[in-house]
Amino acid sequence: MPNDIRIDRLIAQHFLRPGDVVIDGGAHDGSTAAMFIDEGASRVLAFEPVAELRQSIALYFDSYRLKLPNVDVWPVALSNRRGQALLRLSTAHDEGSTVNPVMIDLFPDVYGEYTGRMVSTMPLDDLVGMVCPDYIKLDVEGAEAWVLRGAQQLYAGEHPPRVTVCEIYPPVREEGLALLREYHKRLARVFLDWNDDLAFELPGIGVYDDLPPCPPMFVGWNE
Repeated sequence: MPNDIRIDRLIAQHFLRPGDVVIDGGAHDGSTAAMFIDEGASRVLAFEPVAELRQSIALYFDSYRLKLPNVDVWPVALSNRRGQALLRLSTAHDEGSTVNPVMIDLFPDVYGEYTGRMVSTMPLDDLVGMVCPDYIKLDVEGAEAWVLRGAQQLYAGEHPPRVTVCEIYPPVREEGLALLREYHKRLARVFLDWNDDLAFELPGIGVYDDLPPCPPMFVGWNE
């Protein structure tokens, strides 16, 4: 597996349970979906609106001789509503695609030049009555708060997701963290420390002033 999903794997090893059903929001090339299966998930629903990346998912599974039946690929962007949205795709960075225009100003090196295409969107609440996910991973480039807002029924159900992992940048962080606190009993920032091990920053328990370079990843969970 590629090294760039190391933190996703370490988080999964800490929180994922055998047989869990996983939502992979922002599945990219399928490497995280494959990792979840490898770590014991029984099923992964992989959401990826970019057609070229959906083709890469199939190639990725073939290259690692993994079976695809456990992974359902959904050709939509997760959001807070069902409809259409303009997806901006960076022409300079293969992981740059967003439906939230504030990300363009936040990452000018990534979105200095981009193309746009319309994609279908759906809220996670559309899954109510169809599937009960245990573990949700969201890396949707600035749409995390929208996705969480569109999952209120899912989290209020009899079998709410036990774990939610999000990469949340400042423009949507306040709302995103507020929703994670509403949906889960515990919340922490997670990162790789200077020894490349998984570390947690818990509110009111210890603040790391000298964090290694790392994305702003947060996990909410219920014990």
